[in-house]
Amino acid sequence: MQEGIFLIKTLLFSSLYPNSKQPRHGIFVENRLRQLLKSRQVETKVVAPIASFPLKFGPFKRYAELDPVPQRELLNQIDVYHPRYTVIPKIGHNLTPKRMAAAALLVIREIINNGFDFDVIDAHYFFPDGVAASIIAKELNKPLAITARGTDINLFADYKTSGAMIKNAAEHSSTIICVADSLRQKLIAKGVNADKISVLRNGVDNTIFYQLAEDEREDLKQKLNMLGLTVLAVGNLSKVKGFDLLLDAIAKLSDVKLVIVGEGEEKETLKRKADALNLYKRVKFVTNINQNELCEYYNAADVLALSSVREGMPNVVLESIACGTPVVATNVGGVSEVLNENCGIIIQNRDLNELVAAIKETLGGKFNRNSVAAIGAENSWSQTTQGQLDIFNMIKGKKA
Repeated sequence: MQEGIFLIKTLLFSSLYPNSKQPRHGIFVENRLRQLLKSRQVETKVVAPIASFPLKFGPFKRYAELDPVPQRELLNQIDVYHPRYTVIPKIGHNLTPKRMAAAALLVIREIINNGFDFDVIDAHYFFPDGVAASIIAKELNKPLAITARGTDINLFADYKTSGAMIKNAAEHSSTIICVADSLRQKLIAKGVNADKISVLRNGVDNTIFYQLAEDEREDLKQKLNMLGLTVLAVGNLSKVKGFDLLLDAIAKLSDVKLVIVGEGEEKETLKRKADALNLYKRVKFVTNINQNELCEYYNAADVLALSSVREGMPNVVLESIACGTPVVATNVGGVSEVLNENCGIIIQNRDLNELVAAIKETLGGKFNRNSVAAIGAENSWSQTTQGQLDIFNMIKGKKA
């Protein structure tokens, strides 16, 4: 280890983190952490709170689905704790940070008492997680780094109460990391000190997401039943991801298939819409696949479509171009920071006809897959990892 570099102990805090029942939930947070741990300069434990509600039926059954997740588990050799905090659906939104913090503090004090006295809290997602982490940091007198990731700033920061909580947490943090410059600009516009904000984009693990040879790609199209022109969409099946618009677009594109990879509360609604549009033979829903399998889907697809209403820095865009697959995306979050005219098309107005035209143009052979993959290969994790190390070492130095 180089002189002047210290072993840093961090406590990663976020409800957006995988668990044994949801292996892809918040996987972008886990991916960044795993790359950081490869530096061998950081030791980490994770506290990933899980929401709980006494009623387990009807609209509340989703809370019961996570009951089997243990209070503590080892995921990819990382020690992960899952304290439960009680939520009040729909009406208790602004109470969530305090409830989350109270439940997590019990576990965190135990972690400290057992010998892991960390140097910094590494929190992800400003609301409610970052606000809860701010409460915890004050209680324990610990430095705090908060990463802004998307909807936390693009939506919750605009609400009066949660926006005030976010600004307060930002002011009391040691540093703020944004995954896109668009988020940095919005925080500055909200009055947050620009000097404490760094932009560290998500990266891509090029040992997992990479371009396959053309003959392998053809074999994959056969294996995955993606023969013919195929559009791929990947993400949480929620309203904000805008899959409904994409289904409308596919309905206007005869002989084009759509594969949707993801799980979420809108799944059954989207399936019903696909049936109503008479797309049941052309739309396939895929769930529970690992990262290596996802790489295969990217390679087999002819285009990735992102039709989101809001985003931070969408990992699916980075992963797709790393595999050589061009992207059609709405102009949200940090999309314009990674897509250019050589690897994708950005739709400015989130308009159905624009989306249809962009998909048609891409399927018509506008992009060279080798050129797209070369651009994607530039988005490695190395700069992000070094940026985190610099930030955490600075915080530890000030603490000392």
